[in-house]
Amino acid sequence: MTLAKLLGPDASVSEVAGALPVVGLTADSRGVKPGVVFAALPGTGVDGAKSIGQALARGVIAAISGQGDKAWPG
Repeated sequence: MTLAKLLGPDASVSEVAGALPVVGLTADSRGVKPGVVFAALPGTGVDGAKSIGQALARGVIAAISGQGDKAWPG
């Protein structure tokens, strides 16, 4: 599956980013590996948006956050 297909037709994503293959999805930044999308969700104890930097360092191809409905890469 590609990033564009996962995000759907209403998502604003570049053609290059949209063509990236997605191999998984996780809400736990510790489970991120190359090809995975990180869902940076607010939790009861930790806001996942605060872990986006850690996820990027681990090779995430995109991070989705409820912060303004933005996705990275855009």
